[in-house]
Amino acid sequence: MNIAAIFKPGVEESRLAPFRGGVEANWSNEITQSTDAALILGGDGTVHRYLKQLHEWQIPFLHVPIGSGNDFASSLGIKNPIAALRLWKQFLRDSGSVRPIDLGTIHYPPSTTHFFCNVAYFGIDSDVTRRANLLSPFWRANGGYILSLFPALLHYRAPKVNLTLDGERFQERVFVAVAANGTRYGRGLQIAPRAEMDDGQLDLCFVRDLPRLKIATLFPTAYFGQHLRIKQVEYFRFRTMRVESESPIAVYGDGEPVCQTPVEIGVIPGGLKVIAPK
Repeated sequence: MNIAAIFKPGVEESRLAPFRGGVEANWSNEITQSTDAALILGGDGTVHRYLKQLHEWQIPFLHVPIGSGNDFASSLGIKNPIAALRLWKQFLRDSGSVRPIDLGTIHYPPSTTHFFCNVAYFGIDSDVTRRANLLSPFWRANGGYILSLFPALLHYRAPKVNLTLDGERFQERVFVAVAANGTRYGRGLQIAPRAEMDDGQLDLCFVRDLPRLKIATLFPTAYFGQHLRIKQVEYFRFRTMRVESESPIAVYGDGEPVCQTPVEIGVIPGGLKVIAPK
């Protein structure tokens, strides 16, 4: 068996020891076409950087959540590295823990396609993520999203966007817009509580421009998935979404900067193979 072990920068290789124990395999730190399985030790951003290879070669992989943001693993039901180790041992015994999930796509000029496994978003979240990424790893892992939210709120002005979802077009001012494959983002916010990662669709949580007094209620309720009760929150399921705006808006995928609008966001059903709970 050929196994690739991918590490987030700064993660010591000793973290791999429990996964290597008793495994006869050819180990590598690169994912190639001959890779039989991959271990990715890090956060959402680490997984994000290898989606192209994992998709094209249909390589089953396990996300070991030891990054500053582990929302992809959380959406899959992998709570911590101990849970990941149990899944890995099950995979080595019978491969029964492999299942297909959907893969998100972001198309933007000139004919470029980018992938995301968990969420793509634009709106105030893009500015919050940009600020959070400037923090030290310690603060990113310990409330970095919330710390970055407050300064972003002071400067954010909701832009007007044109959205076309599966052919239906509407225009709104956007405060938050998240196209979700998984249920969580922002280190624990249940932004898309109805999302299923294998239904061939993406979920859009769209928040229209909010009165500033209501902003204080949005994010705390989102941790429990209760924000859908707020009047300004819209929730859709879609397969393709076109996003256009008067001025360019930053688009992020899995916490990483991707491009600016205009974009088309879509989904590849069963585009990834993950080692995860059924």
